[in-house]
Amino acid sequence: MSQQFDPELHRQMGVEADVVLRVGMLLMGAGTSGYRVLRGMKRSARALGFDHLDATVGLTQITCTFHRGEYFRTVIARQHSPAVDASRIEALEDLTHNRLYAGITAQELAAMLDVIEFGVKKRWSGLVLSFAAAIACAAFAYLNFFPLEAVGLVALAAFAGQFVRYTVLHRHVHQIGGVIAGGATASIVFFLLTAFFGAIGSVDPSELSSGVVAAVLFLIPGFPLFSALIDIARFDLDAGIVRLGYAFTVIFTATFTVSMVSWLTQLTPD
Repeated sequence: MSQQFDPELHRQMGVEADVVLRVGMLLMGAGTSGYRVLRGMKRSARALGFDHLDATVGLTQITCTFHRGEYFRTVIARQHSPAVDASRIEALEDLTHNRLYAGITAQELAAMLDVIEFGVKKRWSGLVLSFAAAIACAAFAYLNFFPLEAVGLVALAAFAGQFVRYTVLHRHVHQIGGVIAGGATASIVFFLLTAFFGAIGSVDPSELSSGVVAAVLFLIPGFPLFSALIDIARFDLDAGIVRLGYAFTVIFTATFTVSMVSWLTQLTPD
């Protein structure tokens, strides 16, 4: 015999479903794989007393259905700014692994999420990230036997490009716009530096032109590519393919931007 409909139970179920969905949205927005998003949501749902959770996780959207007895509730949420935030992922993983307990209330879990969302800051500043991009791109150039002059110019161009991209994204510009700004800045700075040192006779610009490729490698979205690989390996194609598509979109945008700058400046990487 079916249970009689209980409005208060239905309302409370909605509140609890929303807070579990918030766990998933925070994990997804921090850039982790779909599997880890789903795992975190299921642990939260069990702690809140749900019998079962079905969910589909994408890059910017989560669709899930919660079950408790004969009741169920389906909710959908969407966000528009995929990003990578390792500090938030670490905090949320600690929450879902170590701090949940059977019988926790939606209000208690929401308070924990408030602390993470508003209290956990990104680990590295824009300046540190720019230095890291410079070192990584310069290391790539060095390991591929670029001239030492080119290695130095690659580091300077990558630093400038990453700093501009970080600044643009910090002002909530669309991510593709940030990629274009960063790629164009790195390419133009590299061109100007090679032209300057060529003009004073220090180097032959034609010997350094290939460095423009290394100078924009900081734009390659390694985290989404790795997350996509994990999801596809687990046959979670809904999450994996969309992340792979996002990564390829960023790569294509970066390639197109550098190609346009190279065409305009005649900076041809050989």
